[in-house]
Amino acid sequence: MKKHSFNVVTSGLTAYVDENDTQLLYQLQMESDLAPFAEVRSGIKGTERLHFMTTTATFQTDACSYNASDSTTFTEKDLTVGKIAVMEDICPKLLQGFWAQQILAAGSRGEEAIPQEVASAWMAKKLNLVQKQINVADWQGNTGSGSANLNKYNGLLLEIFADGSVVDGNTSDASTTTTSSNILARMEEMYLAIPEDLRAGAPDGGTLKWFLPQAYLDMYVIALRDANLFHYKGEEGAIKYYGTNIDLVPQVGLASQNKMVITTTDNIVIGVDLESDEDTLEVWYSKDDRTNHSLLAFKRGITYKYSDYIVKWGLGTS
Repeated sequence: MKKHSFNVVTSGLTAYVDENDTQLLYQLQMESDLAPFAEVRSGIKGTERLHFMTTTATFQTDACSYNASDSTTFTEKDLTVGKIAVMEDICPKLLQGFWAQQILAAGSRGEEAIPQEVASAWMAKKLNLVQKQINVADWQGNTGSGSANLNKYNGLLLEIFADGSVVDGNTSDASTTTTSSNILARMEEMYLAIPEDLRAGAPDGGTLKWFLPQAYLDMYVIALRDANLFHYKGEEGAIKYYGTNIDLVPQVGLASQNKMVITTTDNIVIGVDLESDEDTLEVWYSKDDRTNHSLLAFKRGITYKYSDYIVKWGLGTS
């Protein structure tokens, strides 16, 4: 077996984090799989009331009179963020006797320090995992859940599928398992349920995003192949619903949920803090217990602005 040697720098993990904590926290919150398609509001420390406005524009025959017929509706909605912490202890001495001891510095002092290379690799892996778990919580979050990773704030599915104003895309009330044989029909009925004013170029239009489980996207691709629809190709890495400019966006948070959601870019609102000392990324060595402690703490919540700008599809869900 090949033995690897490492030319490591014995600066500690604390220094690495101190120099990059703001950037790493920002990337964690702003570069999640859902954030690029949402409006992100920072500075929320608990609950913030969001305000929205809709208006009408009715043509009248111009005459020598004034008769107002339009109306403007103001609505509001609360966005509540949950407080989340991720903690871990790392004792380098426990690496002695295992392959990882190769990366420790020589001498007893070196047994306490975590080299820079390890610090960056460990932090990247930790943040990548947290980012995936954030996406699951963004969709499946439920403060009444027994899962610690889901009960910090309510996710989109809980709200969307309890909202009677959301457009129902499962017009056939399909309740059997989704497969590559029926995925095209199910996506077609959802597509046809999209209101006209959500289409690109319509008065209330915008860029539509179609969020779906990765398994559904895989079945969709197989269905296109079986139908010999090879001329429908993705552009710049994005797969579009054939014949349209609607991006199909797989979400790990929708895995095994048998649900799909179509909405406009920025209709989803993500709330974060990033301005408080409570949002922090710290690693420190404790002489008391001779262990490296790590703490990642942040706030996050999610909701949407307009329910009639959302089309949902749920297996057996009307």
